[in-house]
Amino acid sequence: MSEDTQEVAIQLLTDLFEEKIKVTKVEVSGVKRTSDWLLAKNLKFILNSTSFEEFLEKCNEGNGLLSALNIFKSVSSSVHVDEHVENGYKAHFELEEKGWISGGPGVQLGQNEGSLHGDLALNNMTGFGDRLSVASSRSTHGTKYHFLQYSFPLGARFYQPFTFRVSQNDSDLTTCGISQLNRDVLIEQGFLSSFGRHTLAFGSKWMHLSPLTNNPPFSARMESGHFLNNSLTHTLMMRRKLSHTTLGVATLTSQASGLGLGGSFNYIKNVLETSLTYIGLQSLGLQLKFSGRVGAILAGENLPRPIKDRFLPKDATLTTCLPDRFLLGGVYDVRGFKQHSVGPSGDNGLAVGGHTFWAAAAHIYSRLPLGPWVDRFGNMIKLHGWINAGNLTPDAFSPTPQFIQGFISNCNVACGLGVSLDLGRAAVEVNYNIPIKTTQGCAAPGLAFALGVNFL
Repeated sequence: MSEDTQEVAIQLLTDLFEEKIKVTKVEVSGVKRTSDWLLAKNLKFILNSTSFEEFLEKCNEGNGLLSALNIFKSVSSSVHVDEHVENGYKAHFELEEKGWISGGPGVQLGQNEGSLHGDLALNNMTGFGDRLSVASSRSTHGTKYHFLQYSFPLGARFYQPFTFRVSQNDSDLTTCGISQLNRDVLIEQGFLSSFGRHTLAFGSKWMHLSPLTNNPPFSARMESGHFLNNSLTHTLMMRRKLSHTTLGVATLTSQASGLGLGGSFNYIKNVLETSLTYIGLQSLGLQLKFSGRVGAILAGENLPRPIKDRFLPKDATLTTCLPDRFLLGGVYDVRGFKQHSVGPSGDNGLAVGGHTFWAAAAHIYSRLPLGPWVDRFGNMIKLHGWINAGNLTPDAFSPTPQFIQGFISNCNVACGLGVSLDLGRAAVEVNYNIPIKTTQGCAAPGLAFALGVNFL
């Protein structure tokens, strides 16, 4: 194509994109069960397009909205000229609905364990994007999980899922010497704001905690029994591209247990998780990542006075239970130390959890040395260097300089080198740990293997 021809083509495309148009119709074909109301809520905005460029952008956005409802097997769109209207256009969406029934057996990866699971779902039963599902799983560590769940997009918006779930979870906390059987009822609503993605949930959990051995230590017997935990939880997840080379992610979770909701416990729990990824050194094959977690539980007499005076029952005796406290140490947070060994411990060295913690890590990732493996595994496997630190205390957080100074300085520190394998939803790390400072807990120098979905 000559230079003059290219200039003419570019000018024609520019004129077409800037041309004022009128969208006369949005057509949909291939649907049988899906309601017209749900389709209109997700596609009606296309009729407001005033230019051809805007028209194409909104059709593409409509594709995304319908796909995110997770009730269609395929979504495609096309644009056509409306010959009956001057500068008129119409959009056509070709949809293929998922079958009534879906699911089957599968394998999932967790924190150093795998699980075999089976699920069965009834899709789009009412035509409003709803889903009724039942699932069951058993892990290599003996954890059993079963649930029945019903969900639908409130207002036909995929980002406003309403969920009702009944579940049962049977698992062992071997580092604490107890077994837990939880039966939960959860009502959850998701929504968006200018800050990020929110979820608001009310949960009621019946807990049965029992010792793992016939001759349990005193710390395990103290935590045993039947308990009811009613809680209201809000989670906010934010993702920000701070620059063209820096991505920041933060998740803030706030939970109120008891305090007028009933149940065995009365506390407020806050956890903040952050990560910052810098890719400005990719030309050198390097990537930097900084991550941190901090959490605090205020319970009983440590609650803020207005909350304590108004919501704390006068006869309240229990504040928290072990599964709700923080545990720290191991291959997923403060590497270089044994699992859950950072922080207070009871009889036989069993972890008893704490009320306030912090953990931070700095990572540097490097591509593999040049070789025949780079083309095949270069994007999945990276060399990994890190340094991390953290502390966990049974004391409630206090804003005094003495508490903060001791809380930060009395920490465990370790560094290491290894290899990281990115599996998409999960990752594998093989590290050589080098403990630097140990104030509490058990150091674990040498090789360590970790398979999981949530690393510090």
